[in-house]
Amino acid sequence: MRLINAGAIRAEALDRMVDAVVRRPDATVADLFAPFRISEDGVVDRTVRSSVERAQALPNRSPGTRVRWAMGEVMRNLVGRADPRAVERRLVEQLAASPSEVVP
Repeated sequence: MRLINAGAIRAEALDRMVDAVVRRPDATVADLFAPFRISEDGVVDRTVRSSVERAQALPNRSPGTRVRWAMGEVMRNLVGRADPRAVERRLVEQLAASPSEVVP
């Protein structure tokens, strides 16, 4: 909880962190929580760029559908390590979808 309050990790990662603690009770706190620390912008940018490339290759899909697909891909890899709103903004910009097209 201190890591969440300090802004080092996002609350969305809490379930996965608890699972990690249960699976690896002898591991150090640093080792357990390292995969869940907030990613630096470079990691987020690379993950977004990779998903955008794959989303653009989807045949016969609207920009909104591509954003939703890419969002699922990015957040699966960065859950708890990136702000979903910031990721969505980047995807919308890069896939040229309007925010209204992204609403599920």
